[in-house]
Amino acid sequence: MTVGVLSRQTGYASLGILPIESTGYEAAMSLDLRAIVRIHDRRPRERPEDPDGILEAVEEVWKSQEYNIPSDKFWWTVDSEIPEAEGLGSSSAIAAAAFSCLNDWGEEGLDTARLVDLSVAAHALSELDPWGGPAAAWAALESGWHVCVGGHSAAEGRVLIGEKESADEFRFFIVSRGPRKIGYDRQSVVTEGDKYAAAFAEIEQSSPFKALMLSGRVTSTALNDHTGRQIANDAIIKGARFAGLSGHGPAICVLLSENHDPGMLIGAWEGRGYEVFECVPR
Repeated sequence: MTVGVLSRQTGYASLGILPIESTGYEAAMSLDLRAIVRIHDRRPRERPEDPDGILEAVEEVWKSQEYNIPSDKFWWTVDSEIPEAEGLGSSSAIAAAAFSCLNDWGEEGLDTARLVDLSVAAHALSELDPWGGPAAAWAALESGWHVCVGGHSAAEGRVLIGEKESADEFRFFIVSRGPRKIGYDRQSVVTEGDKYAAAFAEIEQSSPFKALMLSGRVTSTALNDHTGRQIANDAIIKGARFAGLSGHGPAICVLLSENHDPGMLIGAWEGRGYEVFECVPR
């Protein structure tokens, strides 16, 4: 018996430029790494892994708003190329795509801002993120880079939208170091709030990559991620234009000039057992 697809939607990864605990503002840039979510009318052979409960939270939030669900019997599948639990917005991409599926299937006609609000609510419900990751949710659905202030609706809280043109002169490499370790405490970033002032100033000047580098230094110190800071600093010494932790990490984004040969850096990273891949902003 064929499993029918009731809706298929895509959410995108994001580069975490500034964590929201730092200043009350979050900044994230959309990356062309995809999470494809489908709703099926029959049980698929393989059920999606949902260790953080984000899909369950999506369903709960949708039902709590009393939006239309044409049938109580439906199933999810997720195909994602976004590394999980590495600061690249994987859960935001999945949540945004899942809400987009429900919106499409239920013919609710919700706009992007409302889908972002729902994603934020699902993250809070699942306890993945008490702030909800509004900038990452915007980046999951729209291109460019986004700056949001916490505690506001998606429409009111997005205070800056940047285009990706400034990124065209760079090559983006992600150093994937695996999921965050148990014991990771994102609240430790809060105590470093004043030290993020320089990064926030760069965001105000529309310099997201310098902000990434400055923010990454503070975040890696706050989280005692000395290896992450050393990798980013070493990349700068060896010719990278910018390098820093994405969000709370542990993934590191390194930006090289178009004419810079990445071979030596990639060899060093892979020699330490890390996966390295190139991606592009969108």
